[in-house]
Amino acid sequence: MTISQFDKKKPVITTVFVVKQKSPITEVVYDTDGDLQMLGDEDSEVEDAMVLSLEQILDLDKTLLDLPELEQGMRYLRNNIGEDWQSFKD
Repeated sequence: MTISQFDKKKPVITTVFVVKQKSPITEVVYDTDGDLQMLGDEDSEVEDAMVLSLEQILDLDKTLLDLPELEQGMRYLRNNIGEDWQSFKD
């Protein structure tokens, strides 16, 4: 499923670093429960977590639309915005 096929209101777990400090999203996890996490490079704790809608996340970073087709149980990494995504079994 491509990112554009998800419901725009789908909750996405992210961090204060991505939302408030504009840290680039370099990691996307589509876990086996169907949850999405979109994170930066920072080491984060539970207290740093935020939940936004997919639409809000895409407003922060439209290059997420370039993600390959997402599969549950997979992790997608890139070095920086605009670079290719690499996929890994989570």
